[in-house]
Amino acid sequence: MLMKKMQQLNKKQLVSFLMPLFILVPIFISKGIVPFGDANLLVSDLGTQYVPFFAQLKTIFFGEGSLLYSFSSGMGDSFLPLAAYYLMSPFNLIFLFVSQTYLSTAVTYVLFLKIACMSGSMYYYLRKTYHRNDFSQLFFAMIYALSGYVGIYMYNIMWMDALIFLPLLALGIQWLVDEGRTVFYCLILFSTIFTNYYLGYMTCIFALMYFIYWTVVRTNYQSWKEYISINKSNWIKFMGYSLIGAGLNGVILAPAVFGMLKTGKSVIDWHIFLPTPLFGLEIFTQLGIDHTNFQTRLEHLPSFFVGSFVLILAIAFFFLKKVSKKDKWGNFTLIGFIFLSFWLQLFNTIWHMFQETAGFPYRNSYMLSFLLIKLAYETWLKRDEIPASLIGKICFSLIVLLGIGYFYSNYFSTVGEKLDSRLFWISILFISINGCLIGWSKLSERKQILLFLIVAVEIGVNFEQMLRATPFESESRFRSDMIELTNLIDPINEKDSDLYRMDNSIQGIDNGYNSSFLYNYHSTPYYSSTLNDSLRKTLENLGLNSKNERRISSVGQTELLDYLFNVRYKISEEESGNAVIHRIHEAYPTSLGYVVPEEIKSVHFMTKSPFENQNKITANLTKNGEEIFKPVVVKKETNNAYRFTAENDGTAYLYLPNNKMETIEVYMNNRLIAPKVAIRNQALLNLGELKKGESANLVFKTKDEISIDSTNIQILDETVLNQVKDQLTKKRWMITDWKDNHIRATVDIKDNDNLLYMAIPYDKNWVVKVDGKKIKADRVLDDFMGISLSKGPHQIELSFIPKGFLFGSVISLMSLISLLSLELFKKKRGG
Repeated sequence: MLMKKMQQLNKKQLVSFLMPLFILVPIFISKGIVPFGDANLLVSDLGTQYVPFFAQLKTIFFGEGSLLYSFSSGMGDSFLPLAAYYLMSPFNLIFLFVSQTYLSTAVTYVLFLKIACMSGSMYYYLRKTYHRNDFSQLFFAMIYALSGYVGIYMYNIMWMDALIFLPLLALGIQWLVDEGRTVFYCLILFSTIFTNYYLGYMTCIFALMYFIYWTVVRTNYQSWKEYISINKSNWIKFMGYSLIGAGLNGVILAPAVFGMLKTGKSVIDWHIFLPTPLFGLEIFTQLGIDHTNFQTRLEHLPSFFVGSFVLILAIAFFFLKKVSKKDKWGNFTLIGFIFLSFWLQLFNTIWHMFQETAGFPYRNSYMLSFLLIKLAYETWLKRDEIPASLIGKICFSLIVLLGIGYFYSNYFSTVGEKLDSRLFWISILFISINGCLIGWSKLSERKQILLFLIVAVEIGVNFEQMLRATPFESESRFRSDMIELTNLIDPINEKDSDLYRMDNSIQGIDNGYNSSFLYNYHSTPYYSSTLNDSLRKTLENLGLNSKNERRISSVGQTELLDYLFNVRYKISEEESGNAVIHRIHEAYPTSLGYVVPEEIKSVHFMTKSPFENQNKITANLTKNGEEIFKPVVVKKETNNAYRFTAENDGTAYLYLPNNKMETIEVYMNNRLIAPKVAIRNQALLNLGELKKGESANLVFKTKDEISIDSTNIQILDETVLNQVKDQLTKKRWMITDWKDNHIRATVDIKDNDNLLYMAIPYDKNWVVKVDGKKIKADRVLDDFMGISLSKGPHQIELSFIPKGFLFGSVISLMSLISLLSLELFKKKRGG
């Protein structure tokens, strides 16, 4: 009998995993999303960041990279902060067993698995919390897995794990309070933080709130003093096991914290700590089908859509006579605090790690979805107590509030979300139908089948609506690009085993920001929330394009910087569309390090002055203090049309520091100048090569008037460039052995130039040894490494250990010992 019951439970648990797929798969088939068509999900950050990072995870796993440091992270940075933010989900192990060509296909399967697990964990929560195993739980679980949050944020695939763990975390807290079971809660909290520490941080706040809520509603007390007395041991267990659960992650959290402190996100604006309302009555539009889609994913109202069925029941909970006032106030207060985290900027900032989000707002809104579903299920269990008149009043109120929301949005809202009136009427239709069916079917299981079919249709309609404006990428293009570029780059890597960089001028699906991860090479471009902001600013001062604090592009990188940064190969696209790769600086071998004059230490860069900054470099490198950029004489011909003549051979560059480049089209001799990544703010724009005496026409197409002179257009002097190359080639260091986090090299100091400049971003965590003796590296050219050496040959060794790695390892070990010790003590005491 017991075995039969267990088999029934297991079957329903399996069905709970499959339920959301019955809706999701048909939607994906209709959209032609791989594996059901040629479209894939590599849009937004999923294409530009996550899939390239998955590719890098494969590289590291198979021994070709390091989890500690990567020269593909821009010009080089600790890799652990990136891994901690993006790559710690156990689902990512699936990507290890998929060829690079099919990574985008694997994304769909991983997403399906995560959504299935959300449904499974919610079903498990409902079954264990309410000690029931009924048919309706499958639909409540499905609603959670296909909520509005999932529909709009599924492209942020690393956040989806937190939704799997949230119901289990709530269950763990309940078991801790009710039964004294602590390990389950501790391990779920650990897992939530481990898979993504950002949403893990939010989960910690939720855990505290849910613990308070649960102890309040489960404890009989007359005063707060009595409450504290009764729950003292629960508080001790909760705080202790919370600290252990978080502490187990020390090995990744400590390096992640230090890594994030180097990003632009470490800057705090006091304005975001004001209790300013973020929206008004337009929030009521969220009571219906969600208008959020791909086009509005970066700025929208909280996405907590759970369908009108759940909303009706959740509201009815507060009017049930048999529900105690304490339960009502406890749930109302918990939901109220979650809502405040959306509505007031101060609370929103605290929830989002004391930062203002750069798009994708209200990242904790799935917690409200969970609570609404929980309340709705509790009401469903008491559905025979719900009078038809109450259902009618709730439905009427929802329709009125929805109308107010639409009216306010159309005439007063500052959120700027475009509304589709059709969704208004569809929402009213579902509210009306679900309201009638709840009253009609509440005592009949057969009639409830129709109700749940309508619920499934509403959830599916909402999910499809959120996908509607998504500009899916081509799967066949992704695969052909992977094959073409891999076949092009791999032979170069096999032939040239030195540590060098490539520049990829092909835009590609990911705009080239993280192509180095995808195709396994090293380069300057990088797009990540973990980008070193000091390095980014330095490169921006040298003329490189940086859209924001998360991105740096090689657009604006000159021939001089190519040489100094050890860019040895360039990937470009022929007119035929085929990719080609060629070696640059062939006459002058490049290196990751050069011996330069000690005076380079005194060079510091100015903002918005790339010409002057690069001139400072060459003035200190050349014997005669030559400057590499030479101004030209600019003559205005008509409005926004200019003519200039080259006074030396070289590449002409344009720099407009006081204009919005995204609003300007630049034409050089009737040819549109369009770099692979559009310049949104400021960067050096390569106009092409000119010969001495050659004239060129420059035309700006824009509504604004563009005024330029010789400070805006300058030509990189090839003679000076070759002089620099000739001097440095003879003084380069030679790498004898290297891994991403460990380099061995030799260098011979033969004259008075005794500073070894290395094209490695400065980081105190590089351990530098010269001839076996540890020395301190200097910061040169604002953000690169340099070491002073004596005359003669030297052996150089560099090793990298991320800041906080050892400290975090100790915390993890101590937390593990504490957990095991506590459990052994409890077991011994119980025995």
